[in-house]
Amino acid sequence: MKKILTLALAGTLMFSIVGCSDGSSKKDSGSKKHSKKDSVEDISDGDDKEQDDDKDILAGIEDDDDNGGITSIIEDSSDIIIPSKTQIHLNSSMPQDGLAFIIKHDYNYTNNVFIGIKGAGIASDLTVGTTIYCNDSLMLSAAEDDSVSFHLNSVYYNFEVESLNYATQDGKTVELIDNQFVEYKDDNYYVTTTNIDKFQLLYKFDENPWDDTDAGEAVANWDVLKMGYYDSIDEAIAKLNEYKETLYIATFTDDETASVVNYQDYTCVNDLIMKIMNDNALFVDSYDMITYDGGEITVTKDDYKFEIEIDDGSYSLSDNTSFMLNGIEAFVDGNYVKYTVGDRKVKIYVSMPYDVEKVDSNVIKAVLDVFS
Repeated sequence: MKKILTLALAGTLMFSIVGCSDGSSKKDSGSKKHSKKDSVEDISDGDDKEQDDDKDILAGIEDDDDNGGITSIIEDSSDIIIPSKTQIHLNSSMPQDGLAFIIKHDYNYTNNVFIGIKGAGIASDLTVGTTIYCNDSLMLSAAEDDSVSFHLNSVYYNFEVESLNYATQDGKTVELIDNQFVEYKDDNYYVTTTNIDKFQLLYKFDENPWDDTDAGEAVANWDVLKMGYYDSIDEAIAKLNEYKETLYIATFTDDETASVVNYQDYTCVNDLIMKIMNDNALFVDSYDMITYDGGEITVTKDDYKFEIEIDDGSYSLSDNTSFMLNGIEAFVDGNYVKYTVGDRKVKIYVSMPYDVEKVDSNVIKAVLDVFS
């Protein structure tokens, strides 16, 4: 049974924090309308603005006249106090049949990559496992800055970003990527040979031509998604055709933000992870602070990094320094913060800048600054 918690903030603006999963045990531009009774938190460049009802909403803070407050739906977490902060989601409407991943660039000249995939229930709430987060159709292995991997209805998907050399030979009639021959291409999809008797599927999303050429041949750096190896060229082409139908791939720069891509049809995987965090007394400012790998959530802000593990069980650390984190008593254990929410235990490893003294008070301050 879901419990609704409301904290009154008289005279303030009203915003909603999206509801959380139960965390039990078991990777085209468009517009969005809203009415006066809807509160939306969506992608933003960091500045909160009031929007007209008939305009696109990027950061959904809405003036609710006389009724200030925060409303959230949280399951089985009655002790959690919801902080008075706005959480920015990629898409607060949370459609269940579209899931998005964002791979961030490593270089200033490289675009960020948005990957959307459709599937029944693929973006339903995730539950917490030891090494994966999952729902009825999805098992998430990793959602990192340079790669994503997951099983969807038992089919494995792995997308990894890499920068490879592109060149032509024989009067530009022969194409090579990373010195492997291009055997087939369709739009931005390419199938190449490999040195392991397989065929590799690639998707080019950015290119950076070199200033010099070799005997009139084309030479460039290509930024690609590596999308798997296949035993035959026919298998690789079949997967290519499938991806053309099922994947939405787009790019955007830091200045553009994800507002230039068709994010409205998808729930970002990090929005789902934020829901799990909320249900375990952790509230971060934005979806883009999060990465995930094999059961561990990493939150990065400035020069601080927090590695979070959520599992079944409880902690007993009554002799350690304690503090209150969003209504939950937490304990400092060296560079770790540990606490229990219901039947789940949460462990946070706090990595601080080298010039910050590693003492309990600084660990506590860092955790409170980011998560409360």
